Amino acid sequence: MPFVQGAGRLSARGRTLGVSRGSARAAESVERDMRVPDEIAGEAASDRGSGEDLDRIIRRLLDGQLYGVLCTQGQGQPYGSLVAYAMSPELDSAVFATQKATRKYSLLSECPHVALVVDNRSALPGQLMDVEAVTATGHAHEVATGPAFEQWSRLLIDRHTYLDQFVRSASCGLFRIDIVLYLHVTRFQEVRQWVPTRPAWFIAEAGLTQHLAMELGRKPLDAMRWEELWDAALRIRSAFLRAGVPDAIAAESKPDGGARSGCGTGGLLSHVRWGFPV
Repeated sequence: MPFVQGAGRLSARGRTLGVSRGSARAAESVERDMRVPDEIAGEAASDRGSGEDLDRIIRRLLDGQLYGVLCTQGQGQPYGSLVAYAMSPELDSAVFATQKATRKYSLLSECPHVALVVDNRSALPGQLMDVEAVTATGHAHEVATGPAFEQWSRLLIDRHTYLDQFVRSASCGLFRIDIVLYLHVTRFQEVRQWVPTRPAWFIAEAGLTQHLAMELGRKPLDAMRWEELWDAALRIRSAFLRAGVPDAIAAESKPDGGARSGCGTGGLLSHVRWGFPV
């Protein structure tokens, strides 16, 4: 369950669970359609109106900018790089590309812990107190050639069409950032945090994508009897229980998870509360 922490009150609202209708599309859409049922949202900054959720504020800021600063580290030294990025619909992942013969690529290979900083200062010259910034912290992983590469490269190219040939060249590496925390800053002192949900990552790492696609693609849900829905829910629940916590996620959740030579202690996922609609 995602949460927002800030000076204001906490409010909750439901989110529905969407499923694919046809078996032919089920495998491709299950990760996109899964939603965690409860989403916690906090008050917006006073100049944005008290009714606006923080995730929407963050989404608007990220959608309004094309570039951000990628922060990496190596041998105890931080390093910043300008990157063109694209976000997943759920804001739980970001994607960017870089040449392999760069310090950026080398540092990413040494240490996956990164931060992506995006702000709107260019749109507000002379209005320093109105500038917003967001820092997304998480883990960067190179996307290997295959269906996942096509999915993430398309997301990036659709937003930055001029990168088409660059992204597909052999000298380029495509990276996905699994985001675990957002820090949103206004007026240089109002800081709030938001944690996106990560059901799709768990499902993929646990090898449950095809199983869920099969269960949710047997027939349209509105055509299923309640007994069939009950049985499908029990089978999905059993699949999650049998899968357990994937090794990759368990390793990241440990206090020293993902730590490498020259890379600070990990465990960025240790504070994330996991929630799944089963």
